[in-house]
Amino acid sequence: MKLYKTLREGLKKSYGQEPKGNQARHLNTLANFVYGIIQCRHVQLPQIASEIPNAGKEESKIMQLRRWLANQTITFELYYLPFLQIVLNTLTNTGQPLVLIIDGSTTGRGCITLMVSVVYQNRALPLMWVTRKGKKGHFPETMHVELIKAVHD
Repeated sequence: MKLYKTLREGLKKSYGQEPKGNQARHLNTLANFVYGIIQCRHVQLPQIASEIPNAGKEESKIMQLRRWLANQTITFELYYLPFLQIVLNTLTNTGQPLVLIIDGSTTGRGCITLMVSVVYQNRALPLMWVTRKGKKGHFPETMHVELIKAVHD
């Protein structure tokens, strides 16, 4: 429970002002997501929902996560980028070098994803990714370069 509170408070602080209304609810859902992923070490919604600490039926928690993912007002820049900055700042302050990896994977329903992650405690924490329709195979070199540039910026 301490981790959940720390995540939620860290996310709120990353916005520089106290979030209100929908933004506060969206940040709480993001905190639920991150906490659930950390606790269960998986990214399937039912497993994440089973770890969310607040009361409620598991199916309701899954629907909340699905609605958050489908919400058009949830943008990378508004919700993920501030969180990403906190993670990178925290990892930088450990004194350990940051190790980045890039990997391409098949990701359901005829899509492939190219992802840049930072390695932390033998786990890959996603930083940025691009997904496109396609079969298993290699991404063009230009996509690798563009993704690395985006992470650098």
